[in-house]
Amino acid sequence: MAENKANCEYETYLSECSKKDESPLVINLVQTLSKSLVYPDATNVDTNRKLWDQYAKQWSPESEWVQKMASKLPQKGDSSSATDGAAAAAAGSSSCSSGSGNGNGSIVGEGGLNFVGEEWSDGKSLEAVVRDWITPYVSKTHTVAEIGCGGGRVASRVIPMVGSLQCFDISQEMIKKAKGVLTPLADQHHTSLSFTLLPSAQLPSECENKFDFMYSFDVFPHIDLHTQWKYFQEIRRCLKPDTGRCFISVADLTAPGGWNRFAKQKNYSVGGFYFVCPEIVHTLARQAGLIVEKTSRDQDSGETRTHTTHT
Repeated sequence: MAENKANCEYETYLSECSKKDESPLVINLVQTLSKSLVYPDATNVDTNRKLWDQYAKQWSPESEWVQKMASKLPQKGDSSSATDGAAAAAAGSSSCSSGSGNGNGSIVGEGGLNFVGEEWSDGKSLEAVVRDWITPYVSKTHTVAEIGCGGGRVASRVIPMVGSLQCFDISQEMIKKAKGVLTPLADQHHTSLSFTLLPSAQLPSECENKFDFMYSFDVFPHIDLHTQWKYFQEIRRCLKPDTGRCFISVADLTAPGGWNRFAKQKNYSVGGFYFVCPEIVHTLARQAGLIVEKTSRDQDSGETRTHTTHT
């Protein structure tokens, strides 16, 4: 599929970004010393921060590599793309329900690229995810948070629907990109908008019991299991008791598309996917104090959706 080709090029470019500005002498020294070290690698958060800072710095809608990735995505009239799968956690006492569909969002190629990340998946698929997994659970009275806002491609669709949106990210450069495109949109829709740079997988202490809804799309596939667990705990801490909900996307090893992608990887990197399975997601949710409400899987993309509630 065209989208799979785009994903491969996307992962290749991310791998190249992660090596930017590194001295060959330093790399050789680290490789030599690593033989005598138990844990020579940087933390998952630090590695992701470096990667996404580099990506955002180099990103431009006119860049040849961005256009090349975008050109591999389904264009107008192409219905072959599969909706991105996801996993969600929620904190509410009643069961969530939502349908599936194709969505009516813009498709890359119709109006160009406006946000970092639009070269990763077609707009139609993203619109379907937002419509089915975010829209039914937010309103203009809600205080909402996004973990990993990136360049703002999801936030741009959420801002018109909520009263307040707090965007968290570990990349200062991504936040700069997001601010530039989201601030005018927030003013237009009278939505309170703020940005917070995270030094680690921990949200500010003042966010406890603050949010009606939290979401994180296309972020967890790039972070390791221990970091995912930290975020699950933070989500539970920061959601409003009994009524708060959260949506999280993960890469599913047990889906055919997920396994095919995993089998092509030589090893995990932040530029690729860290694969889990529904059982792991359910365990993390349960141990964090959440109950799974609903799970849905996209067989082609290798991703999964889940909703949970407070215990």
